[in-house]
Amino acid sequence: MDPDQRPEVSLPGHGANGVPGPPDASHGANGTAPGASAGGGPEQPEQRSFISVIIHSFFIIPFLIAIFAGLLVVTWRILTNEPHSVYDYVADVKVGGATKRWQAAFELSKILADPERVPDEQRFVDEMLGVFDASAHDDPRVRQYLA
Repeated sequence: MDPDQRPEVSLPGHGANGVPGPPDASHGANGTAPGASAGGGPEQPEQRSFISVIIHSFFIIPFLIAIFAGLLVVTWRILTNEPHSVYDYVADVKVGGATKRWQAAFELSKILADPERVPDEQRFVDEMLGVFDASAHDDPRVRQYLA
């Protein structure tokens, strides 16, 4: 065989001299047989992609937003939590503003409803009697909650 002569190799979609030519009618645009799709068909991955977008849009992202909002609420409650003792509520009923007095009296009534949380000290009894007597001309709600 002469080195200047090469055997002709015909590739699909290429002309006789190896230069790409017009696509052959027997093959699809991407070199596959007509009617066949490359990689198992574009419908399957596109359908799967659409479902993953829907799942992320309507479930995953809202769930993450809800978790974040819940963490914010819990953090806010922890940071702003001020535990009050019975004596704090008694002091609020004595010297607090108009709205603070009846709210403190209400909280105090909730504590007094639980016998385990009521202090057994004489100081507490004396302060409660003093607050109740002083509330004679106060908001009726204060006297009602202290009664």
